[in-house]
Amino acid sequence: MCIMTIMGKRSGITESPPAAVEDALARLGRNLRTARLRRRLRIQDVADRLGASRFTVADLEKGKPGVSAAAYFGALWALGLLEQAKDLADPDLDDHPRNHALLARGRDWRLGPAYDLTPVPAISVERRDLAMICGPAGRWANKENLLGAAGRFLLERDEAEAIFDRIAGTIRSSWRSTMRRAGVSEKDC
Repeated sequence: MCIMTIMGKRSGITESPPAAVEDALARLGRNLRTARLRRRLRIQDVADRLGASRFTVADLEKGKPGVSAAAYFGALWALGLLEQAKDLADPDLDDHPRNHALLARGRDWRLGPAYDLTPVPAISVERRDLAMICGPAGRWANKENLLGAAGRFLLERDEAEAIFDRIAGTIRSSWRSTMRRAGVSEKDC
């Protein structure tokens, strides 16, 4: 059994992690096991690639919190999955507020709920997600979801829809010429 220590003391996170951490580690362990089995590798095969014991690999697959982060990343590497970890804690995908917007209503100013609504790379043709939750349907970037959050922006739904339609119309009518003026080739438009 691996027990992490910090300056000679047992680490609370490995002894009694929060339920969300336990769940994430268990899910990662199951995913690693599935990847190993799909590649028809034995536990010992992965252990040999890692330079670790088969017990460490078994603990990884069980999602044990005492196993080092290096072992988890090493297993991802050994299974050819390390590239999938590149977005882990990526600050560009962090939904913590970095930039704030202010909304004016008459003479009152309020902090707006929208900031960094940056699209993440497309995962499918049917659905486009933003880096942050933008409406009641989460990160899904579509008109209904955005309009569903109108009240958070101190807008009535019809006001929000008029703004949305005006912006969409402006983009539709001028995006190509704007991109061309900015030096984007016709092919890339």
